Amino acid sequence: KSKLRSFAVIGPFGDNVLIDWYAGMPPYAVTPFEGIRNKVGPNVRVRYAPDDNNGNAANLAAESDVAIVFVGNHPNCNGPFGRCALPSEGKEAVDRKSIDLDPAQLNLIRRVKAANAKTIVVLISSFPYAINWVQENVSAILHMAHSSQEEGNALADVLFGDYNPAGRLVATWIKSLDDLPPMMDYDIRKG
Repeated sequence: KSKLRSFAVIGPFGDNVLIDWYAGMPPYAVTPFEGIRNKVGPNVRVRYAPDDNNGNAANLAAESDVAIVFVGNHPNCNGPFGRCALPSEGKEAVDRKSIDLDPAQLNLIRRVKAANAKTIVVLISSFPYAINWVQENVSAILHMAHSSQEEGNALADVLFGDYNPAGRLVATWIKSLDDLPPMMDYDIRKG
């Protein structure tokens, strides 16, 4: 953090903390954008773009030392009970039909990575995704869950080396739905 002079915080989950169905309302919340800005201090430029409308995100990435792209899911699909707009999202009463990252979010990562080779992807999600292209093309990926009032500060601690999460995952992340056995096959010797 002492050598970098500018950061681009990009993506729909870069400047908010989303609460899921079962979380209470926290007394405060620190967004990723705020956590990064607080960590690096006032002498480092940290700017935010929620999307790449008019090339904003790509331009911001190109002008920055490091670009950090925030993608993932909305914990309640940003919709009414029982419905989700995207096949890759799910919640209580709605099963996911896909495990692939939303194509618009994947395209955002691609545009930012093309503009700045020093791109980090932060996946803030309620469940695993197939992020094959991201794994092959982005050198740093961090997964976080929703509903943390200290989300931004925790993220900044990890990004700047104050804490090392060691890369352990609590669930299996498959590359494709084709890797799963049939849903009704309960024979553990096969699966």
